[in-house]
Amino acid sequence: MKPRLATVALPSLFGLFCLTLTLTACGGGTAGTPAPNGSGPIPPNGSAAASTPTPKGEVPAYDDSKLEPGEKKFMDTVWAVTDNRAKLKEADARTVKAVAAAYALECLGEEKDREKFVDEQDTGARMPAADRAKLLASWRSDLCGEADKEAFTKDVALTRQGRQDHDVWGKNAYAVTYKITNSGTGAADYFARIEFLDKDGDFLGSTGALAERLGPGKSSTGEVAPVPAEITNGTLGDIATAKVSEVDRTPKN
Repeated sequence: MKPRLATVALPSLFGLFCLTLTLTACGGGTAGTPAPNGSGPIPPNGSAAASTPTPKGEVPAYDDSKLEPGEKKFMDTVWAVTDNRAKLKEADARTVKAVAAAYALECLGEEKDREKFVDEQDTGARMPAADRAKLLASWRSDLCGEADKEAFTKDVALTRQGRQDHDVWGKNAYAVTYKITNSGTGAADYFARIEFLDKDGDFLGSTGALAERLGPGKSSTGEVAPVPAEITNGTLGDIATAKVSEVDRTPKN
């Protein structure tokens, strides 16, 4: 899916949006090119420094009066990582709201689309890794309301794994015994993605482990093994180890 942000029909917003990500230009702008909002030239490619850290204790100083809580958290993150705080500070409440809404359009896609949007901009590749991770995490959780699938990996432990002759999966199967413990305060469904890797640590394929309506503080154990169709980058014989990569936790009333 191609990013939709460049299609937003708000010229003044477009210029601000480009700058809030520490980008010198959108779509390959060059020195002396008028900014879409008419506020001045877009800096030449490569002239902008990576993001300037927010001074310790500094409170974001932009007009957030029209923002919802999630939008506010996200725009605070933008404030923290951008090197164009002055541009954001000058924007009125309507424009700041529109910027947040433009980012939110990308919630219709997948995180890889948001990553691609950032990385394909002129200076996106120069954004410090910590700032990039912070921006994408806030985009995902605060603005899009998506659960961080790595946040609950601690709730799933692989207690045993290795090859064995198994009654269900046959001879020399790579079986994994798991334990899921609900660390939350209410009942929840769990789905854990278990990845299988070769001796070089390269991804081979994955399978899933499930626990339904698991009460708070309670545990569920089980056993899984991949079938040939789940190993798409090699064979069952290539498996050297397994790990938990993502966990979906869905609260249940």
